[in-house]
Amino acid sequence: MKLLALRIVLIISGLVITPGWGTFMKAGPVSQPAFTLAQNSAPHEGPDDDTTEETLTGFTIYLPLVTKNSNYVPIFGIEARSRLDKAAEGGSAWLRLNLQLRWADIQPVQNGAYDWTKAAAVDAAILEANQYNLTPILVVHAVPSWARKYADKACGPIKSESLNAFAEFMRQATQRYSQPPYNVKYYQIWNEPDAPLTPINGNSQFGCWGEVSYTGDPYFGGEYFGEMLSRVYPAIKTANPSAQVMLGGLLLDCDPTGVGPGYCADVQQARQWNFFEGVVKRAANYFDIAAFHGYSYYQAGKNPVWSERTVLKWFANGGVVDGKIKYLQGVMARYGVNKPIVQTEAALLYGDALPPVQYENYKADYITWLYANTWAQGLKGTMWYSLEGWRGSGMFDSLDQPTLAFQALQNMTNLLTPAEYLAREDAAGYTKFIYRTADKNIWLLVPTGEFYGVTNTIAKPASYVMALDLFGNQLNFPADIQFTRPIYIIMNR
Repeated sequence: MKLLALRIVLIISGLVITPGWGTFMKAGPVSQPAFTLAQNSAPHEGPDDDTTEETLTGFTIYLPLVTKNSNYVPIFGIEARSRLDKAAEGGSAWLRLNLQLRWADIQPVQNGAYDWTKAAAVDAAILEANQYNLTPILVVHAVPSWARKYADKACGPIKSESLNAFAEFMRQATQRYSQPPYNVKYYQIWNEPDAPLTPINGNSQFGCWGEVSYTGDPYFGGEYFGEMLSRVYPAIKTANPSAQVMLGGLLLDCDPTGVGPGYCADVQQARQWNFFEGVVKRAANYFDIAAFHGYSYYQAGKNPVWSERTVLKWFANGGVVDGKIKYLQGVMARYGVNKPIVQTEAALLYGDALPPVQYENYKADYITWLYANTWAQGLKGTMWYSLEGWRGSGMFDSLDQPTLAFQALQNMTNLLTPAEYLAREDAAGYTKFIYRTADKNIWLLVPTGEFYGVTNTIAKPASYVMALDLFGNQLNFPADIQFTRPIYIIMNR
């Protein structure tokens, strides 16, 4: 029997297919863009074995949209421990669980059985995350007393003779949580492991691997943390080759690439906060994703973008977010590796006192900038800390009403989850982020100057359709477009 040959020329006008295109859609039914085949001719074998040349025209095919269950997950994420329906309602795709899987609780006795009932709250949260189509990051933490290098430091390093025991725990945990009904793929090993050992942080949820692991250690425990990863990584991959091992989110208190204003204060601090280089030096091939934490702080009258960029110990290299990304990328480049990066904690913080009303406007502006900026820099994900809130960062107020930041996030995800990021343009006073969907071009314009509320002006683009504020309300501009806060410009393609 002759083979059927079909030559098809697919013309997709104006569309560039890139990894992840079509994967930004939210869960549930979606419409799919149709594309028409150009006129094609092909030899067609009929029922009588005739192979006359026939022309096939008018075919329409649909490119399937990939859901969040695919390998691609959009950048939008949040940390939470409850009310995960609200996390999904805000448009988050990632969920960093604010419930750690604690080795100390599950295996309190050396060589003892694992008591998974101690992880009941974690189990329930993962099941709830799956229910709302969120992609969970499971944070593993806490050393049992029998495995501690320092007797009173559950947050700190594991003694060398117990590293294999932790690797076996991670193999068992991965085997358990990678299977239905949990289906976890991302495992974050520790939380802020570069934080230094102190007298008061023994059993905290923060890490404390920052120490002199051996005489002359220039990386303050980074190499030893890498040694731990070199044991754990193969064990995790044995249980599930598709599992992704994420480095514990680094605190990175100052920029260790220099000393002085905008960097670490002195050489000692620069060595201490260069923990990551020790990790990469020892374990470049034993983690899949790097992670860091970076916060900005409210300053009345100052643009929160400017506040982020001028954080005291990071301003020399672009601020507490851009500077940390550059540092991580630079260290990896020196060792010949290029791992994805996730910002697993981020927020605009106020403090422990009740913030002023205006803070909520600043927070809404900042959350819009945060996701746009980290997306533009190629981060795999960014997690707002947190849904419940810390130092004013919560997504719901004391009356359980959504904050302005939650509303801004919800609008942003509605507009940009189905979009492809194209480029950014940094201008005097603002940054333009450029996106496109199947039928629209979208500009997100975010003020970046020092002072809050300064007016920026641009001409209307030729294909202008409408302008929306950061909450999705339509704005009317008879002439030029003027904005003092983030704004979306919608245009026809």
